[in-house]
Amino acid sequence: MEPEITLSEEQCQEAMSFMKFSSDEDTIKQKMKMTFEYRRSMVYNKETSSDVLKTSKSWMDSDLSSMILLHLIPPTALGQKRPDECSDRMAAAAACESAQTDRAAIQKEMERILKEKEEEMKREREELQRKHEEEMEEMKRRMEEQREELKELKENLKKEREERKKEQEQRPLSLQARRRRLGKRPVLTRSSSLEWLPPDMSELRVVLLGNSWSQRSSVGNFILGEKKFNNEEEPDCCQREKGQVKEKEMILINTPDLLHPDISEDKLTEHVKTCERLSDPGPHVFLLVLQPEDFTEEHKLKLCRVLQRFSDRSFDHSLILVSTPREESPGFMEKYMEHRPLRDMIKKCRYRHLNRRNIEHSELLTRLGQVVKENNGEHLR
Repeated sequence: MEPEITLSEEQCQEAMSFMKFSSDEDTIKQKMKMTFEYRRSMVYNKETSSDVLKTSKSWMDSDLSSMILLHLIPPTALGQKRPDECSDRMAAAAACESAQTDRAAIQKEMERILKEKEEEMKREREELQRKHEEEMEEMKRRMEEQREELKELKENLKKEREERKKEQEQRPLSLQARRRRLGKRPVLTRSSSLEWLPPDMSELRVVLLGNSWSQRSSVGNFILGEKKFNNEEEPDCCQREKGQVKEKEMILINTPDLLHPDISEDKLTEHVKTCERLSDPGPHVFLLVLQPEDFTEEHKLKLCRVLQRFSDRSFDHSLILVSTPREESPGFMEKYMEHRPLRDMIKKCRYRHLNRRNIEHSELLTRLGQVVKENNGEHLR
């Protein structure tokens, strides 16, 4: 450590005069240290404070010298009145140092915040990546389970088909099954009049519905065995006819064209109520006589609504009689059986249907009786 050198007032003035004209910063620093106490006393003295500036005017323009001046002048002396030149330079130097300090602090704080944000974004990316990988793994696992279930289902269906096929091969074919396999009509067994209907039934009430009055009337006359309905003239109301068929009373209610597109809801309701009254206490069978080439999707929807007006169980009491097409051709019946509205209607009626072509009277009565027996002899309520 250098020993402190104390100068006299005369030596201090000489040193300050040297500082006034010198350009050697190292020498100026040394002289300022040696004259520190002397200059401080001058700063505190209002009359001599300006001499400090005059002495240091030659090196006050230097950035380094301005910082040295601030360092050597005591902070308490800065509040004293000094010339404007000293105040401006000292304020500028202080502002410069403060700005540099603030910029450094701000830069450091921004670097810290930026680093924290980068780390946070990195953590979020890693978390999203982890969740995505977990979701993908879960999806793969579910797909694998579904593939296994589908594979098992296919195997079970295959086994069931094979077992059913074996049972059918081992079971002896009946006469009816053999005729169906050969493409022939099943033979109806001849039964007595007491067997086509339950013994406790004395009458059978049948409602005729369909998209052709002449076809319905023709079928009604065929069942009764005599001409009761007029095929050519269609009335605007329900018509009730009855007759004896194999020792049972047969009651037929023929309806107007309830499937007509222009029939009003009020008129339709009126005809349904009349039909219910004429078939009181309720019909046993709805015989749906359908002309295949004229039976459209609109007819199907309207016929379903008519049946539902009677009851939700009307389809359980229904039998479809498919009329012979007006223009016959090879395979015509198979073609019309693939007709979508007709096929849907047959499905709704539990696949109970007959083809009118070459049908025998006893066959039709037997099928009507089967519908009655399937419903335990009960009429629609």
